[in-house]
Amino acid sequence: DEIKTLREQRREREKKLIEQGKDVPFPSYEAYAAEENEDEPFLLFLIRDADGNLIRQLKTKPSKGVNRIVWDGRYPSKQPVSLQPRPENIFGNPDQGILAMPGEYSVSLMQSVNGELTELVPERTFRLQSLGGITLPARDRAELLEFQRQAAELQRSFSGASRLFSDVENRLKHIRQALLAAEEPLPELYGELRRLEQELKDMRKKIWGDPVAQRLDQPTPYAPADRLGWLGFEMWNSTSTPTHTYRETLRIVEKEFRPQYERLKEIVETDLRQLEEKLEAAGAPYTPGRLRH
Repeated sequence: DEIKTLREQRREREKKLIEQGKDVPFPSYEAYAAEENEDEPFLLFLIRDADGNLIRQLKTKPSKGVNRIVWDGRYPSKQPVSLQPRPENIFGNPDQGILAMPGEYSVSLMQSVNGELTELVPERTFRLQSLGGITLPARDRAELLEFQRQAAELQRSFSGASRLFSDVENRLKHIRQALLAAEEPLPELYGELRRLEQELKDMRKKIWGDPVAQRLDQPTPYAPADRLGWLGFEMWNSTSTPTHTYRETLRIVEKEFRPQYERLKEIVETDLRQLEEKLEAAGAPYTPGRLRH
C-alpha cells in the first residue's frame, strides 16, 4: 500500500468533501503542527552478508506499486557526510565504497512512518556474482577485502582530518578577529593563537605537501595524502591480490599520518579549548564552537 503523510491524507479528505459539495473545515493548530513535525516516510533496504553482518543500507522514497532499488555491490563510502551533492571530478575517485565479495547475501525491507521503523519484508537471500573477465584474480578474495577495508578506514581518518583542519582553522580565524574586539590588549593570547596557526600549517605540509613549492611547480617529497590518493585510485575497483608496493604504501601512510592525526585531536581537545576559555574570561565576543561559562 502507498504510504501517505498526514498532509496528503488531509488533502485527500478535503478533495472528497469538495467533490461532494460540502464545506471543508479549517484544520486546527494541532493538526498543522503535527503535519509540520512529521518525518517524511521512506523505505530502507538492509543488505547483510552470509554471517548476518550489515553491509549496506539503501534508502528510497516509497511509491505506489512495486518498489525496487539497485545495489552496486559495494560497501558504503567512507567520505565525510555531506548534505549537498558533491561536484563531479573526472580526475578524482568517485564517492563510493569498496567492492563486496561475491557470495550469498540477504536483503530485508523496512519502512519508516513518522519516525517509526517497522519490518515490511523479512530477509530474502540472493547471490552476488562477478562478471568475470579478470586478468589477475586475487588468490584469496577475503584477504583482498581485508586490505581494502584497512585502506578505506585510513581514508576515513584522512577525510575526517581534512574537515577537522578546516573547522579548527575557521575557529582560529574568528578568534583572531575576536581578539581585536576585546576590552583590553591580550598579547599572551595573540602569541598562543599564532603558535597554533603555525603548527597547523606545518602539520598540513607534512600530510598534504608543501603548498608553496607546489604552486611554484617545484619537486616535492611524496606526501601521505598523495600516496593514499594513488592507492585508493588503484585499489577501489581492483579484484587482484594487493602487491608488495600497495602494502608498503599503506604502511608508510599509516606511519607518517597517525602522529599528525593524534596531535590534531590533542589541539582540538586541549590547546584550542584552553585558548577559547581564556578568550571567554577576557569577555571577547562569541566565536564558533565556544560556549559561555
